[in-house]
Amino acid sequence: MIREAKEKDFNTLLKVFREVQNLHATNEPNIFKFTDPIKPDEFKEMVKNPNIKIFVSVDENIVNGFLIGSVIERESNLTLSRKQFVIENLAVLKSKHNKRIGKSLINKAKEFAEVQKCDSLILSVWCFNSNALGFYKHLGFEEKSIKMELNL
Repeated sequence: MIREAKEKDFNTLLKVFREVQNLHATNEPNIFKFTDPIKPDEFKEMVKNPNIKIFVSVDENIVNGFLIGSVIERESNLTLSRKQFVIENLAVLKSKHNKRIGKSLINKAKEFAEVQKCDSLILSVWCFNSNALGFYKHLGFEEKSIKMELNL
């Protein structure tokens, strides 16, 4: 079942968040720490914030995946006005991969974004994460820009 997150979801959501944080810290140790990615008070504030949406996939009151995002309106003298749903985090327990949880979370975000009259969903994915890249491409996401880094 996909629903909006509640404060009581913190402990089981944290397990999913830790798993993805550890994946990032393992693959990009020059950027990410092995640490708890979110504290209880931060999560509580996010759940209460009307500008942030947290959708969770729950099975028997246990979170096995989540998506965090927000609606952003952008315009500049160089770009057209855009209203986008920006996905900051999407994670599914590795033991629950290939069970359509990620797709269900994306579909929930799409439904929400359409109601908000957004023109697109947008997200970033780390290059090392070929599974995520393939997943997003399979769902119809297209590469729009590539961020590059030169270590000094």
